Amino acid sequence: MTGVDNKKNDGADVNLTEVRRQILIRRSLSSEDLHHLSRYGPVEDMWKERCKFFCKITGACTCYVFGGKEASRGDFSNVARVLADFLEDNGVLDLVSSDVATAFMMLRRVQQQRKLELQKAMKQHLNDIIPSKEAEKISTRVGISKYFKGNICQVASKNKGINSARSYEALVSEYELPEGNSRSIAEDTEDSFYSTVTARDENFHSSFEVDNSPLFQSDRFYFVGGTNKFPITHLNPPKLLSADTEFDCYAIEEGARFSRHALAIYTWFLYVYMNPVSGPCKLSCMRCSHFDESCCWSGNSFESTYDESGTRLPTILNKRQIIGETCCRLHESALLKHAGLDRSDLIYAQFESGLKETPYCIIVDHKWKSVVVAIRGTLSLEDCVVDVLLDPKPLDELGDRWGFDGTGEYCHSGVIHCVEWIQKDLERHGLLEYLLGHMHPSYTLRFTGHSLGAGCAAILSLMYRQTYPSLRCICISPPCGLMTWKSATCCKEFVTSFVLDSDMVPRLSVENMEHLRDEILELIARLKVPKFEVARSFFSDKFDDIQKDISNSNDEMLHPKDAIPHDSDFVLQLEEFEKVQRQRKIHRGIDPVHLYPCGQIIHLVKTEEIKSIKNSLLKCLSCGLSNAGCQYSPKWSTNDEFNEIIISPTMWSDHFPNRVCDVLETLASYFGTGTTSRS
Repeated sequence: MTGVDNKKNDGADVNLTEVRRQILIRRSLSSEDLHHLSRYGPVEDMWKERCKFFCKITGACTCYVFGGKEASRGDFSNVARVLADFLEDNGVLDLVSSDVATAFMMLRRVQQQRKLELQKAMKQHLNDIIPSKEAEKISTRVGISKYFKGNICQVASKNKGINSARSYEALVSEYELPEGNSRSIAEDTEDSFYSTVTARDENFHSSFEVDNSPLFQSDRFYFVGGTNKFPITHLNPPKLLSADTEFDCYAIEEGARFSRHALAIYTWFLYVYMNPVSGPCKLSCMRCSHFDESCCWSGNSFESTYDESGTRLPTILNKRQIIGETCCRLHESALLKHAGLDRSDLIYAQFESGLKETPYCIIVDHKWKSVVVAIRGTLSLEDCVVDVLLDPKPLDELGDRWGFDGTGEYCHSGVIHCVEWIQKDLERHGLLEYLLGHMHPSYTLRFTGHSLGAGCAAILSLMYRQTYPSLRCICISPPCGLMTWKSATCCKEFVTSFVLDSDMVPRLSVENMEHLRDEILELIARLKVPKFEVARSFFSDKFDDIQKDISNSNDEMLHPKDAIPHDSDFVLQLEEFEKVQRQRKIHRGIDPVHLYPCGQIIHLVKTEEIKSIKNSLLKCLSCGLSNAGCQYSPKWSTNDEFNEIIISPTMWSDHFPNRVCDVLETLASYFGTGTTSRS
C-alpha cells in the first residue's frame, strides 16, 4: 500500500509541477501569444485572414478605384472577435441557407404585421376620443401623410422662405427650450390634432403595448420569463414637424441645404452614379472650360502673404490647395457641380483616402453665412476597415483636452481615429482660425457629413464647441454605434441628425444584430409549414392583399410563441445554442457599452406610395430598390428609437446620400422654404 501511495503522491507532484510550469510560461508570454493559446484564438485568426483576403480580392477586382492597397494592413481584430462570437454554436445548430432565407422572408411579413397592428390599435383608440370621421381621416398611414401635407399647403403661403442667416440660437430662445433637452418643443409644435389628443387623454402614451414600428417612439424591454424576447413599443403619437413652426422649417431647410454639401464631398464617384449618361460629359466640359488652371493655383484674393490689415495669412491661403486631386481635376469639378457653388467658395479640399487620411473640404457658404467643413463617409475599402474598429474608446482624455464632459463616456474608436487626423490637419493649416477670426467673423462654423463622416462631424462639433459657441452640426444618416447616451443626448442643442425611413446604418450595432439573429432562429423554430409555402406566399402575394390578410396568413404559417413544440430537434438545438452564447459572454468578461446615434433626430418616414406605371417599372427594374413615388413625412425621434433592424428592399439604398438629399429638398419645397439643390 505504501508503494501505491508513493506513486500517487509522485503523480500529484508531477501534475502540480506541470500546472506551475504552465503558469510560468503564460506569465512570460505576450498578450498575442496568450490569444493563440486561448480556445477562441484560431477562430478569430481565421476571420482576420478572411477579411484581409476579401480586401485584397475586392481591391484587385475594382482596379483599386475604391482603394484597397492599404486595407489588408488594417486592424481586423475587433470584427474578427465579433464574428467569432456571433456565429459560435459549437456545432449544435443544424441549419442550411434555405432555412435562413425562409426566416428572413417570414420576418419581413412579421414586421409588416406589427406596423398594421399598431395602426389598427391607434385608430381604435382615436375613435374613442375624437369624432370618427376625423379619426378615419388621419389615423392611417396615407391619411397621416395627407393631413400633414394639407397643413403644409395651408401655411405655405405664409412661409415663402425663412431667413437662412437668422441664428439658430434666436429660434431656440424664442421657444424657451428646457435645459438638457433642446428638442422638447417637439411636443408643443406637433400638429394641432396630436396636441389635442395629448391634452384630452393624459394616459394616451401608456394605453397600448404593441410591436415595434418605425413610425412611433419605442422603448425596448423583454419578458424575462416569457417567450417574447423581442422589442415592444408603447403607442405614442408621432411628433411630426409642422410647417407653421419656424423652428421646424429652419431644421428642414438647414438639413436640405447642408445635405447637399455632405453629398458633394463624394465627388465624381457619386456624381457619375447619379448621372451615368450625362455625368462624364458634364465633368469633361467643366474641366475644359478651366483647362488653363492647375490643380493648385493662386486666387485673386490671396496674392500676398498678408491681408489688408497686415495679418499674416495661413500658408495654404497663399496658394489654394486641393490635395489628392486627379490629373483631370474630376474631384473638384464634381464637388462644385454637386453643391452648386462657385470656384472661389472652395477654400480647401483633401481627397486622399487611407487608413489615416479622411477626405474632407472647407467651403464658404455666403447665403447661409457659414464656414462649412464637409466630411466624406464610407466609400473606400480603407473606410470599411475604419468602420469595423468596433471597440468603444473612452472620451475622458479628449473631453479634458477640449473642454467638454467626457467622463465615463465612450465613442466608436474608428470615428475617433478619423477625428484625430482631421483635427491635426485643420490645426496644421490654421484655416478655421483665419476664416472665422479675420475674413468672416460674423459667419457660423458648421460641420456636416454622411455616415462615417456624420460621426466625425458630431465629435468635432463637441471639440470645437467651446471655441465657437454658435457652431452647428448636421449629421446625415449617422451610424448607430456612435456615442454613449449622455454624449449622444447632451449635444441636441447644436447637432441635428436625419435618418431616412428603413436605413440600416443608424440601426446597425452588435446588439441589434444579435437581436436579429435570435429572432431569425426563433422564426425557424415557429414555422409549421414547408419552406416552399413561405417562399410562394412571399413572392406571389401583392402588397395590398398582404395588408388585408397578413395576420391570418402569418398565424397559419407560425406557431404561437407560447406554443412552440419543445420536443422538436431544432428547439432543443436552439436551447443549446443559447447556453453556448451565454457561456461565451461570461468567458469574455466584457461589459457591453451601448452606443446611440447623436443629437436631435429627424426621422423621414415613408407614409405614402403613389401607384403608377412609371413608378412600378422603376421598382421592377431596380429590384425594389427605387423609392419612385414614395412620399415622406418628417418626425422627431428619440436616440434609442432605432433599436431594430428593419427588413426592407430599401434598407440599404435608403442610406445613399443622394436619396436623403433629394427627400430633404422635396420636403423643403413642401415647407415653403425655397431651398433647392442649387439655391
